[in-house]
Amino acid sequence: MPVESADMTPIATQAADFLYWAFILVFLVNLTQRRHQEKAQKKRLATLYLGIAGFALFIIAQSIESFGGKDWMLIPGALAVFAVVYVTRDHSWPFIFRCPKTGRRLTTTEILYDDNPCEEKAVDSSTDEPPATDQEPD
Repeated sequence: MPVESADMTPIATQAADFLYWAFILVFLVNLTQRRHQEKAQKKRLATLYLGIAGFALFIIAQSIESFGGKDWMLIPGALAVFAVVYVTRDHSWPFIFRCPKTGRRLTTTEILYDDNPCEEKAVDSSTDEPPATDQEPD
Protein backbone atom coordinates (compact mmCIF):
# COMPACT_ATOMS: atom_id res chain seq x y z
CA MET A 1 0.00 0.00 0.00
CA PRO A 2 1.52 3.38 -0.96
CA VAL A 3 2.39 5.71 1.85
CA GLU A 4 0.97 9.22 1.64
CA SER A 5 3.45 11.99 2.21
CA ALA A 6 2.56 15.30 3.80
CA ASP A 7 2.49 17.11 0.44
CA MET A 8 0.01 14.71 -1.25
CA THR A 9 -3.44 16.20 -1.31
CA PRO A 10 -6.51 14.04 -2.00
CA ILE A 11 -8.17 14.62 -5.35
CA ALA A 12 -11.47 15.49 -3.65
CA THR A 13 -9.76 18.35 -1.80
CA GLN A 14 -8.22 19.72 -4.99
CA ALA A 15 -11.54 19.34 -6.80
CA ALA A 16 -13.38 21.17 -4.02
CA ASP A 17 -10.90 24.06 -4.18
CA PHE A 18 -11.17 24.31 -7.97
CA LEU A 19 -14.96 23.94 -8.03
CA TYR A 20 -15.37 26.70 -5.45
CA TRP A 21 -13.66 29.23 -7.71
CA ALA A 22 -15.38 27.89 -10.84
CA PHE A 23 -18.73 28.29 -9.04
CA ILE A 24 -17.88 31.91 -8.13
CA LEU A 25 -16.78 32.66 -11.72
CA VAL A 26 -20.00 31.26 -13.24
CA PHE A 27 -22.12 33.36 -10.90
CA LEU A 28 -20.08 36.48 -11.67
CA VAL A 29 -20.83 35.90 -15.36
CA ASN A 30 -24.47 35.45 -14.39
CA LEU A 31 -24.44 38.80 -12.61
CA THR A 32 -22.96 40.54 -15.66
CA GLN A 33 -25.73 39.03 -17.78
CA ARG A 34 -28.28 40.85 -15.69
CA ARG A 35 -27.54 44.07 -17.59
CA HIS A 36 -28.58 42.30 -20.80
CA GLN A 37 -31.67 40.70 -19.34
CA GLU A 38 -34.02 41.55 -22.22
CA LYS A 39 -31.68 39.95 -24.78
CA ALA A 40 -30.17 37.07 -22.83
CA GLN A 41 -32.77 35.56 -20.54
CA LYS A 42 -32.15 31.98 -21.76
CA LYS A 43 -28.40 32.33 -21.37
CA ARG A 44 -28.76 33.88 -17.93
CA LEU A 45 -30.85 30.93 -16.79
CA ALA A 46 -28.30 28.57 -18.37
CA THR A 47 -25.44 30.07 -16.36
CA LEU A 48 -27.62 29.75 -13.26
CA TYR A 49 -28.17 26.04 -14.03
CA LEU A 50 -24.46 25.53 -14.69
CA GLY A 51 -23.64 27.31 -11.43
CA ILE A 52 -26.01 25.03 -9.55
CA ALA A 53 -24.37 22.00 -11.21
CA GLY A 54 -20.94 23.29 -10.20
CA PHE A 55 -22.17 23.87 -6.67
CA ALA A 56 -23.51 20.31 -6.53
CA LEU A 57 -20.08 19.00 -7.58
CA PHE A 58 -18.49 21.21 -4.93
CA ILE A 59 -20.83 19.82 -2.26
CA ILE A 60 -20.00 16.26 -3.31
CA ALA A 61 -16.23 16.88 -3.22
CA GLN A 62 -16.44 18.76 0.08
CA SER A 63 -18.54 16.00 1.64
CA ILE A 64 -16.03 13.35 0.56
CA GLU A 65 -13.23 15.42 2.08
CA SER A 66 -15.09 16.19 5.31
CA PHE A 67 -16.38 12.70 6.01
CA GLY A 68 -13.19 10.90 4.99
CA GLY A 69 -14.47 9.22 1.87
CA LYS A 70 -12.29 7.78 -0.85
CA ASP A 71 -11.47 9.79 -3.98
CA TRP A 72 -13.20 7.27 -6.25
CA MET A 73 -16.52 8.31 -4.67
CA LEU A 74 -16.24 11.56 -6.62
CA ILE A 75 -16.74 9.69 -9.92
CA PRO A 76 -20.37 8.51 -9.42
CA GLY A 77 -21.41 11.92 -8.11
CA ALA A 78 -19.76 13.72 -11.01
CA LEU A 79 -21.33 11.31 -13.50
CA ALA A 80 -24.76 11.95 -11.98
CA VAL A 81 -24.33 15.73 -12.23
CA PHE A 82 -22.99 15.50 -15.80
CA ALA A 83 -25.91 13.22 -16.74
CA VAL A 84 -28.43 15.76 -15.47
CA VAL A 85 -26.68 18.58 -17.35
CA TYR A 86 -26.56 16.44 -20.51
CA VAL A 87 -30.25 15.53 -20.32
CA THR A 88 -31.18 19.18 -19.83
CA ARG A 89 -28.62 20.48 -22.35
CA ASP A 90 -31.27 22.44 -24.29
CA HIS A 91 -31.71 24.60 -21.20
CA SER A 92 -28.25 24.36 -19.69
CA TRP A 93 -26.13 24.96 -22.81
CA PRO A 94 -27.69 27.45 -25.29
CA PHE A 95 -24.26 28.87 -26.16
CA ILE A 96 -23.13 28.68 -29.79
CA PHE A 97 -19.78 29.85 -31.10
CA ARG A 98 -20.55 30.17 -34.82
CA CYS A 99 -23.61 31.51 -36.63
CA PRO A 100 -25.45 28.54 -38.19
CA LYS A 101 -26.61 30.69 -41.14
CA THR A 102 -23.41 32.46 -42.14
CA GLY A 103 -20.75 30.44 -40.33
CA ARG A 104 -19.09 33.55 -38.92
CA ARG A 105 -17.46 33.33 -35.54
CA LEU A 106 -19.46 35.10 -32.81
CA THR A 107 -17.93 37.61 -30.44
CA THR A 108 -17.72 36.94 -26.71
CA THR A 109 -20.50 39.47 -26.15
CA GLU A 110 -22.78 37.66 -28.60
CA ILE A 111 -21.93 34.27 -27.09
CA LEU A 112 -22.69 35.33 -23.51
CA TYR A 113 -25.26 38.10 -23.80
CA ASP A 114 -27.46 37.54 -26.87
CA ASP A 115 -30.04 34.77 -27.19
CA ASN A 116 -30.37 35.32 -30.97
CA PRO A 117 -26.94 36.45 -32.17
CA CYS A 118 -27.57 35.49 -35.82
CA GLU A 119 -30.95 37.13 -36.05
CA GLU A 120 -30.93 39.78 -38.71
CA LYS A 121 -31.40 43.32 -37.48
CA ALA A 122 -34.87 44.77 -37.76
CA VAL A 123 -35.64 46.58 -41.01
CA ASP A 124 -35.72 50.34 -40.66
CA SER A 125 -39.42 51.21 -40.36
CA SER A 126 -38.93 54.85 -41.41
CA THR A 127 -39.27 53.97 -45.09
CA ASP A 128 -42.72 53.45 -46.57
CA GLU A 129 -41.55 51.17 -49.37
CA PRO A 130 -42.14 47.44 -49.06
CA PRO A 131 -39.05 45.23 -49.21
CA ALA A 132 -37.91 44.40 -52.74
CA THR A 133 -38.59 40.93 -54.13
CA ASP A 134 -36.98 39.05 -56.99
CA GLN A 135 -40.29 37.96 -58.52
CA GLU A 136 -41.97 39.85 -61.35
CA PRO A 137 -45.62 40.90 -60.92
CA ASP A 138 -48.20 38.80 -62.80
